[in-house]
Amino acid sequence: MFGILRVLMLLLRNKLFLDGSSLFPHFCSLWKNSQTALSEIPIQYGNACHKIARRLPSMFTKMSHRKGLPNVRNITEMINLEGNTWNLISSIYLDRFESESRTGTVEGNDLSNFNHSEREIIRLLYERDNELREAQILIDWLEQIVRQQIEEVAEKYECLFNQTTAWENTAHLLSYLSQAELTKHRLVKELHPDAVTLTGNELDQKDQIDNDRFINYLFLCLRGGDLHRAQLLCTQRGEFWRAISLEGWRPFHYSGFVESESTQFQTLKDTDENFTHSKPLQMKFSIEGNPTRILYKSVCWWNSENIKLRSFERAIHATLSGNLNVLSQILPTSWTDQTWAHCRALVEARVDSSLRSLLNTGPRADTLAVTGKTSKYWPLDGGLSLPESAWTPGDWTLSDVFTRVDARLGWSATGCLEKCNNLRMRSVLCSAMDDFLMDDTSYLYTNDDIGGSGAGGNDMESPSVYAIIYCIFYAVQQTIMLKNYDSFLLTLANLMPKLVCYGLGDGIVPDVTPLQPPNLNRVGNIDQVVCHTLRFLTHFVLFLKSADSDIPDEPYSEIIKAYLCFLIVNKETDLVAYYVSVLPTESVQIQWYSWFLTEINHPTEREHCLSLAVDYGFNLSKLTRSIVRLSKQRIDLSSINQYSSNTMDHNSILSKQNNYIKPSFNEMEYFTKLLHTTTTNNNSNNKHEIGKLTDIDKQRIIAMDWLFYNPDQRGEALCLANSLLRVFIAMHSFKAAQQVLSKLPVGTLEHAKIICEKLGSPDWLVNTIREHECLTLYLESRDAFADWYQQVHTNRPVQPSSLTNNNNFMHTTYGPRGLAQRLAIEESKKEYLARLERWRHDTRLDTETAAEKLLALLTYPHPGWLVDIEQRQQQQQQLNMDPNDRLTLTTEIHHDKLIDRKFEDDKGGEIHENNCETLTMNKNDLFDELDENPASRQLQMNVLRETCITETVFLIVRLYQTAGLHQKCIELSNLIVDNEYGLFKLFSGPQLQNLLHHISESIQYLIDNEQDPLGYIIH
Repeated sequence: MFGILRVLMLLLRNKLFLDGSSLFPHFCSLWKNSQTALSEIPIQYGNACHKIARRLPSMFTKMSHRKGLPNVRNITEMINLEGNTWNLISSIYLDRFESESRTGTVEGNDLSNFNHSEREIIRLLYERDNELREAQILIDWLEQIVRQQIEEVAEKYECLFNQTTAWENTAHLLSYLSQAELTKHRLVKELHPDAVTLTGNELDQKDQIDNDRFINYLFLCLRGGDLHRAQLLCTQRGEFWRAISLEGWRPFHYSGFVESESTQFQTLKDTDENFTHSKPLQMKFSIEGNPTRILYKSVCWWNSENIKLRSFERAIHATLSGNLNVLSQILPTSWTDQTWAHCRALVEARVDSSLRSLLNTGPRADTLAVTGKTSKYWPLDGGLSLPESAWTPGDWTLSDVFTRVDARLGWSATGCLEKCNNLRMRSVLCSAMDDFLMDDTSYLYTNDDIGGSGAGGNDMESPSVYAIIYCIFYAVQQTIMLKNYDSFLLTLANLMPKLVCYGLGDGIVPDVTPLQPPNLNRVGNIDQVVCHTLRFLTHFVLFLKSADSDIPDEPYSEIIKAYLCFLIVNKETDLVAYYVSVLPTESVQIQWYSWFLTEINHPTEREHCLSLAVDYGFNLSKLTRSIVRLSKQRIDLSSINQYSSNTMDHNSILSKQNNYIKPSFNEMEYFTKLLHTTTTNNNSNNKHEIGKLTDIDKQRIIAMDWLFYNPDQRGEALCLANSLLRVFIAMHSFKAAQQVLSKLPVGTLEHAKIICEKLGSPDWLVNTIREHECLTLYLESRDAFADWYQQVHTNRPVQPSSLTNNNNFMHTTYGPRGLAQRLAIEESKKEYLARLERWRHDTRLDTETAAEKLLALLTYPHPGWLVDIEQRQQQQQQLNMDPNDRLTLTTEIHHDKLIDRKFEDDKGGEIHENNCETLTMNKNDLFDELDENPASRQLQMNVLRETCITETVFLIVRLYQTAGLHQKCIELSNLIVDNEYGLFKLFSGPQLQNLLHHISESIQYLIDNEQDPLGYIIH
């Protein structure tokens, strides 16, 4: 007992044993390793499903479902249903592959060669009629499912039918009751097979129940195609006549009728002298089947119409004769049973009508067996008066069969998927087998609302998710037979958003197509049954795509996306990479894989994901740029939306992912006010908040790592780093800016310069390198000023307390100082003066370094700090051009912009995909894929140039005045008004007034110290 409990606890802890999760990687492995043997893959899939279903612990199938644990019973049923479906796919496609190769040989066979052999005519008929053969395959498959179910319960039930004497209770009553009492109780008066039918009397109640159960079980054996089991049970029960009656359907064959066998026999007789002695003549010609088969089937038909017989006995006769009307009424209204009945009627009617037409004979097959001749005047039914309905199914197609099945059921599997109608589980799960085992399977119908949504129960307004899943499998089986893939796959594609929400939680994806990557913040309880269904559908469309290249890409893509939603939520890294790689277009692959990789933060996992991308043929450069773009959209839009509306929609990011984003007014206003806000706060009491590295800052910095894996993307890495540096500098978050610089691999700038030289110095890379040097110089200047400020205000040596008052050098409060005390004070004074001298020296060096760094920003080489070379050159060229040429150039530029804008509108805003390599992309394409809008970049650079240059000037003034270098302030004013640099243009009116005030203070200081306003000494 304790051992069972221990095993139970281990299983509960490891849900892998309960939900069949091992099928997900196993199916992927099977598909990747069997591309050359397409016909074998459905067989392998089916075997894998049945193997896993058998391994699932059977004890959980009989337990009530506990919340938080996988529903093992439902998972087992679905995996078995999937395995059976793969078996059907395997059988159908294997037959189709073989029929394509044998078409020529079948057409060459002539029916006249077989004379009057029913068996050989039927065999050749199956070879010629593809629809008939596929209908028989469907029948065999439906029977195989029931046969497997019978084998599971045979040991439990067949022992009840192993009786030496049938109808023991009735026989006992006949032995001691009088004739009057038998008549009174309406009991049969003699025991023989037709006693009840002929007399109209009954058996004893217990015998009748046992007999009905036995007949029901015999019918199940016929429903499962297990004729041998049915005959064995009949012989064990002593009903040999019934066992023999089940043999009458076999087609008649006499080997002497077949010309090929007769010729072979005669040849063997002529060549072998001892043939007649060693092998008697009668051993070579065999007789098989029922020579009166036509009469047998006619009798079975009318027996099935006899309402005096018990229902399942009529069902047995209807099965043997193909009486669809009786069979469909007795069978439960389940998809599998009704499909089996209609297909069987089609096969029986088509075979019999074709056979009788070819034999040109009626029911007197015994005459045919004796004389080998037929009478062409005999009618088709030979006077047996069979109704027209007996022959009608022979003209049906498989499409007609499924249409009549749907009409009989009152619902259509495909129709339920199209409209998501509410369908109760009893309508789906009922079957002939369940009716027989109702006492053991009543739990199936105790809750018709089983399933519900992925997160909980289901109300009566929405369909049961498990009913929808059953309809999916039924529709797949029907589609395989009819080959109408396009419409069915389109229906599935429209259903995928709902199915994803059922399996992963409401709202994880929008309820529209095309599917978008999942919102991981809204994942609910994962329904493993739905996930297994998505896995099946994915591999089903993969198989169809390989077997039939005409499968449309759109529904194919939507089904794989739905499966990817589950894999992304479960973070199945290897599986996500592969299934994304089988999406039909590169843009969709990049979109989904980049969305998944944005959630990966660990460096080792990132490297593994990129290695998988290389293995599966992704464009690594486009992939990493897409990841960076998506990360920036998630982070930057979050900041802007918090500033404007404090909201960020999951779908808005998806809609922007592949679109060119122009700088909006909010973005410009946000960046400009960000600078003014941080500049104002820099002098407020909130200094401890400025420069703090927030979580959003960390995410921005981590996103850079994606561009470091490919050395050829060093220029793009610099472009992204510059984008982050501009934002962090605007926020005065210099700690985050230093983190960005430290993230760059060693030698990134030098590597980018080498790439720039190899490519012929493209404008975008030249300006990116220049911008990075400008921003780095600014940060270095800020660091130099911070070091100087700390040196001046913090590192200045503190004068010892003993030297603060010279009057106390010789005396203290308690009397004169001793010699030792005076020597100690003198020594401390010397040390203090030495430290003070070192401090002055270091301060002088720091002042020179800080001033040099700060002045480097103001005197940055042409065209100036944080100004693109291309922009200034274009402006200068336009200024130097003739006015007429300048007008022509302006018109051409305007015309090109209109063409580019029209191209964008025609493409719907999508990024232009080109076949160029990453390193040779033009500026706009590269910036678009990195979400680096040139207009936004230029805006930020202009604002930063204006703000940082003016701020640097005031820092230099502060440094000079603190260091007493007032003459340098006068020189600084000359630099500002120099037209070569044009720095005065960056100052506003109040800023110029403030600057003039500081310069006037320096001039006044120089005058007060006997110097002229230019700093020269007055003699």
